[in-house]
Amino acid sequence: MINKSYLIITAVLIFNAIPLFSDTQPETVYTEDKYYITSGTLTLNCPIETASEILLDLEHYRNWVFLGLGKDEPKEEWRIAYLQDAIYNREEAVMYVIFGIHLFQASTRNSSGNSLGFKTEIIKNPDGTLSKVVFSLNEKNPYLREADYGFELTAAEDKTLIYYFGIVKLAPFINFFFNLKIYKSNIEWYAVRLVKNLEIEADRVQGNLTTSPN
Repeated sequence: MINKSYLIITAVLIFNAIPLFSDTQPETVYTEDKYYITSGTLTLNCPIETASEILLDLEHYRNWVFLGLGKDEPKEEWRIAYLQDAIYNREEAVMYVIFGIHLFQASTRNSSGNSLGFKTEIIKNPDGTLSKVVFSLNEKNPYLREADYGFELTAAEDKTLIYYFGIVKLAPFINFFFNLKIYKSNIEWYAVRLVKNLEIEADRVQGNLTTSPN
């Protein structure tokens, strides 16, 4: 897992710079020691109990998290990868991300040929609601050397503020072909759509709760 000093510094800068429950677009910086750090905020129109239920239901991620990011979507030439599935192994506490590569080839590989595992860390508040969930790359691979992705939750009445982040060090060969502009255009494109999927899922779940009979 990546040194959390990066995460702490980024979180402090964001939360000091914006009013509480003000959504922000993702922003990416590149550090001197070659980490890309992407972060932003999103307000969900549901209480933290509902947001916690969604983000703790790890087996259900595959039904919503990568909608619009797969191989059947329009193929922009600049997109690096197509995110196709998220399969959680509860015994291992690992989320396996299934993807296809578009960086060095004209079409996406079969989804069965590409997967990355991310160890899952869950931190709860004293009342049992979710404080933070982090997915950390469980081993080096040809694409990534280190990676943490996650969500932090803050409650206020009937809403939930989500602080989302990604902290990544690319493999040297891959990093050679990247600069901040290229990485930023890709990761922020993914981030906007991923958190929009979370917002839609929260609205769906909250809508079902409010319309269900007592």
